[in-house]
Amino acid sequence: MEKSTLTIHLPKEYYEKIKIDAVKNNMPFSDIITACALLFIDSSSYNPKKPKKQNDTKVFMQLLEKDKKKIKKAVAENQTTISNFICQALDYYINNKPIIELSRFKKDKVNRNKASTKNKKKPNPFTYQLTEENDKKLRLLSIETGKTRSQLILEAIKKINRYSPNDFSAKTVRSSMNLEEKDFLMIKNKAEKNNISVAELINQAVKHYDT
Repeated sequence: MEKSTLTIHLPKEYYEKIKIDAVKNNMPFSDIITACALLFIDSSSYNPKKPKKQNDTKVFMQLLEKDKKKIKKAVAENQTTISNFICQALDYYINNKPIIELSRFKKDKVNRNKASTKNKKKPNPFTYQLTEENDKKLRLLSIETGKTRSQLILEAIKKINRYSPNDFSAKTVRSSMNLEEKDFLMIKNKAEKNNISVAELINQAVKHYDT
């Protein structure tokens, strides 16, 4: 199922507690926050009069698009912000842990992963080299957007429409990514069509990529 990203701000104490609970429950950090938010929605416990906490820690999370829409709908209905709503959800979870059951969210995740593994071809590892400037740009974009380097590179290649065959910038940073066959063929064909190497295509695409 399609995943999406969400940027929120949390109190540092909540951020630390949830990180620990994610490890204890063997769940990704994003999944446990999503689970808390969905359980909170089901509980109808949002309190508009509750004092807001100082949300000083920026967090990037990934979640299913359908769950993101459900959370945003609840936020709109309660006329609050996503960060404040999730903060109350985590507060509800922390204070009610003995009666909150996360197992159904873990089970759903396991089933989704099994189905995905069964029906999906194994991606092929692809090695390439970047300029130091592009490597730094990808690291910063990944932090800012919550997207992986592979996602950013594929987006950049799909967007690029100008090429410089004589760009000989030194490519000294070795990296790799897993590519589906269709994505590898798309990159290869685009490089051949514009008479440049795959590595050069990647670097020029990242260089001119603008979110």
